[in-house]
Amino acid sequence: MKKVVLKSLTIISPPMKKAKTVDFDENITIITSEDDEGKSINHTGKSLLMKSIYYAFGAKLAKYTKNWKILDIVTLVRFTYNDNEYSLFRYGDSFILGSNKDVKVFLSVHELKEFYKTFFDFRLELTLSQEKDNPKLHAPYPSAYFLPFYIDQDMGWSGNWKSFSEVSMYDKYLLNIMKYYTGMTDNEYYIQLLNQNKSRQKIFMYEQELKKCHATIEQGKKYFGNILDINVDISEFEKELRNLTTELNTIQKEKNNLKQKLLKLENKKIEITERKNNISSILSDMEKDKKYADKHLTDDKIICPVCGTIHKNSISNRYAFEMDIVMCIEELKSCNKTIVKINNQIIETKQQIDEFVTSEKPLQQLLSSKRNDIELRDVLISNGVNALLVKAREDTLAINEEIEKLNKILDDIQTKLDSYKEYAEMITREFNTRINIYINSLSITDVTLAEEKKIGYSIKADGSDLPKVVLAYTLAYYDLIRKNNDAIIFPLVIDTMLQQEQSTESIKSIFDTLLNKTPKDSQIIMATTNTHNIEFSGKKHKFLIKRGLLNEKDYGLIENAFIKNLSILSEYGIDTV
Repeated sequence: MKKVVLKSLTIISPPMKKAKTVDFDENITIITSEDDEGKSINHTGKSLLMKSIYYAFGAKLAKYTKNWKILDIVTLVRFTYNDNEYSLFRYGDSFILGSNKDVKVFLSVHELKEFYKTFFDFRLELTLSQEKDNPKLHAPYPSAYFLPFYIDQDMGWSGNWKSFSEVSMYDKYLLNIMKYYTGMTDNEYYIQLLNQNKSRQKIFMYEQELKKCHATIEQGKKYFGNILDINVDISEFEKELRNLTTELNTIQKEKNNLKQKLLKLENKKIEITERKNNISSILSDMEKDKKYADKHLTDDKIICPVCGTIHKNSISNRYAFEMDIVMCIEELKSCNKTIVKINNQIIETKQQIDEFVTSEKPLQQLLSSKRNDIELRDVLISNGVNALLVKAREDTLAINEEIEKLNKILDDIQTKLDSYKEYAEMITREFNTRINIYINSLSITDVTLAEEKKIGYSIKADGSDLPKVVLAYTLAYYDLIRKNNDAIIFPLVIDTMLQQEQSTESIKSIFDTLLNKTPKDSQIIMATTNTHNIEFSGKKHKFLIKRGLLNEKDYGLIENAFIKNLSILSEYGIDTV
């Protein structure tokens, strides 16, 4: 089993020169704001700590604390993974991973996510929602790694797995992430999926080549159709060519080269024109989106009127949107300039051909004799164009053969992908068994036991049952993930699980389920305003001072390590002032 165990987390506020270091138990750690008299104190920093755990690993939260930006949060998390100890320092979107072997620096979350693929052997690939027409597989951002293991106080209890914002950019993200974690798919599955995607991309490229070949054939027929059927043995003309000078041979050669050039220019013009039309179509959709967005400036979110995608109505998104429109306009200008340039080249080439035609007339007087009313000029052109068309037809056959091979590969890949279905059905049955166990354990009445629950689908419940259902689903998935030997296990981080004014019986069942009915070697970190005198073996951290989580003492203990990490980042050009 691949397992990450948290050892400690340090939260640093550089402008405040304060920090907080919290150690974690290997099994149960409870963060509470309950004093010795059982009274709960609000705003003591529990959520700031809980939100910082997976933020430290590179996740992007759906909602941060109000003072997050003011504190300018920096984190240092220490953990073990596969019996090795690591530290991960996060400053903005830059990271330093330290171990007893070496130090690795990542200057962006993107660099970190690419490293995670190998480090955690996590080969899940997802498609972006905006790429449905031409889907491409992408390694997901870190939030996808931690999605099954975190329930956020602000967003996580309103439905299953809403604690991270980045995952929403991926198509069917919940289904695909949970299928991967539970073993319905695995690394081999995504290797096959990548091969499938690569084969489809190759077919797309070959189809573009086919269009060029077909365009060459059509253009040849269009311009030279009246002479393409000429079939004369050139040797019969040898007696008539005795007086043909080297100059005529040169002229004919240059003329044929110009014909080839003319065909290539026409093909290039077709290609650029197709690109221009595609960009115009995209720009038209963008302008519709912009017009719609301009009408809804005050909305938090806007729905694309073209594809229905929901976007955050932020300044950065709108700026990126405007830049996309500008880029399309500039690309259209570039296409128009290129077409004008090609048209000029076509005109110039035709003029050159006409000049050669004019210059060869005196020499053609030596070839006045004809055979069956066929001129030598037409014979030469016919042979040249026919050779070009034969080559285009040969290329067409070769490309179709490659496409046929790739389609065979795609059929084999699909057969392998289909083989996962039977195992997926077994896991779904196991999931239903486990979710029903937790529904009973948590005394949930708003979900029917007999109703089949599908993996990766949203849950529905109301009132006080909703948070219990969220917890039940989280624990059921957690059990399945632990059974999957290929999965990586992260700590369960649960922030303020006593939601919706739970009854005394419900509170007892929630604590009992988390402390006694989860696997014994699980690492669970939970925050609660009140422990209700529940006894447990593990660590309990009490935060009892309002807005007093961070302090000067802990900052003094971590200051040297903090400065050392900043100096490393400064060597890579990161502004740490």
